[in-house]
Amino acid sequence: MIKKLVSWLVFLVLALYGIVLALVYFFTPQLMFPAPKPSYCAGELVKKINAGSDIIAVRVNKNSSADNWIIYSHGNGEDLGQIDLLMQEYAARLNANVVSYDYPGYGASMGHASEDRLGEYADAVYDYTVKELGADPKRIYFVGYSLGSVPAAYLAAKHLDARGAVLIGGIAEGAKTYLPVNVIPWKILPNVENVQKIQIPLLIIHGTADGVVNYSNAVQNYKAAKAASTLRLAALSGMGHYGLFRCAPYWRELEEFIKNEKRESVELKYDQNSCIAL
Repeated sequence: MIKKLVSWLVFLVLALYGIVLALVYFFTPQLMFPAPKPSYCAGELVKKINAGSDIIAVRVNKNSSADNWIIYSHGNGEDLGQIDLLMQEYAARLNANVVSYDYPGYGASMGHASEDRLGEYADAVYDYTVKELGADPKRIYFVGYSLGSVPAAYLAAKHLDARGAVLIGGIAEGAKTYLPVNVIPWKILPNVENVQKIQIPLLIIHGTADGVVNYSNAVQNYKAAKAASTLRLAALSGMGHYGLFRCAPYWRELEEFIKNEKRESVELKYDQNSCIAL
């Protein structure tokens, strides 16, 4: 009787696991790229560039006094219109020219976003920034938030002459965004593989109470980034996934890393009292 019960329990667990794997397999693209309803019109200071068969919308926030450039890759649930004010603040606060873009299917970008093509989109935006906008490759920072940490890490691993990279609420492995361990027998957004290759200065900012991309992702990336010339991990105690830009240490870390070029290797932990709204 006990053996039969155990057998049924094992069967049930395996069946549920199979269902979970099937759901992950078929619905991963929808979960990864839940494009919101466009929040801007195509003609609103947006340039369109080619990325293979897709058309990518790019927004440039120029700072006439700046030599530094930031290529910013946003999260999977927002578009250029929703991050426009933040990008203006980036340009002003960090004394930098900021280039941001929409993944295909987002905003005014055409085509369909996919995990396999994230690098292709990032390459197209990098080439546009250097060749069309005239950015010095040695003055470029790659900044990625949430899903955007994937193209940011991809570019940072590829361009060894760049100034630095910043991963904010970033992913180590797609299957570990919610879970402490990877229970999927195939790779989903294995971002840590590119993080391992980064040799330029790297800053990681992450909320310790992040319920969307678990803080363990930041720890995994931090431990993997052994090749980075300098490495900083800023753990924002009690902060979640959203609204990090309202936390004072968020801007303090960015300003020291980009504007003031303070880059020594260190792990920093801010208590919740320091993460007051700005």
